[in-house]
Amino acid sequence: MIAYIAFVAVVNLLLGMLLAKILPPAKLRRTELPSIELPDPPARTVVLPPSSVTRVEPIEREPVVPVAHEDESESHRERKAPPAALKTWADFAQQLRDVKDRTRYCRSSQDMRLARQAADQLKACAQIWYAQFEKCLLGEELDEATKSLVEGADMGAIEMFAAQIETTLTNLNALNFEGPFEEVLNSLERELGLLDDQQKSVSRRPKPAMARL
Repeated sequence: MIAYIAFVAVVNLLLGMLLAKILPPAKLRRTELPSIELPDPPARTVVLPPSSVTRVEPIEREPVVPVAHEDESESHRERKAPPAALKTWADFAQQLRDVKDRTRYCRSSQDMRLARQAADQLKACAQIWYAQFEKCLLGEELDEATKSLVEGADMGAIEMFAAQIETTLTNLNALNFEGPFEEVLNSLERELGLLDDQQKSVSRRPKPAMARL
């Protein structure tokens, strides 16, 4: 029995070898599949429900309104405007009266800031006055306002008045607004009184008859 099985196995082995020589082994061919280009997926639009959309409201800014400080008010700008040139002694008296009224109010309010404003106003007026009288003393050509002011006046009195104005300007520049309030007010009132006396002396003293010839 064993011999028979061994015989059959040998026969099968021989048949296999014979068939292998007769039939060539099949070549495996690689099959190349054509490449397929897939189209891009369509864009997907996501529609959100109205309740999920947050609307950004524009911020409304309130218009910026410039703050009108007291120093920038209309009345203050008028006070800061340069004083007009003197045409008559009445003009001088009016300008001097304005400063006197402000100085008097400063004494009642005890406000050093207002006292400084009064001193600045008097200084601005004094600079205009001095410029007008200086032209007379230097023999320069006078404008119509100055001609009208000094017509018939004594040049000696005008010279004294110009010297007083120059002294007043020096004293005003030396005022110490950090010091006692009363000293500042007293100095202002003293300068106003001296200027008032000098202008009355000039306006009431006629020019000598010989000098008019």
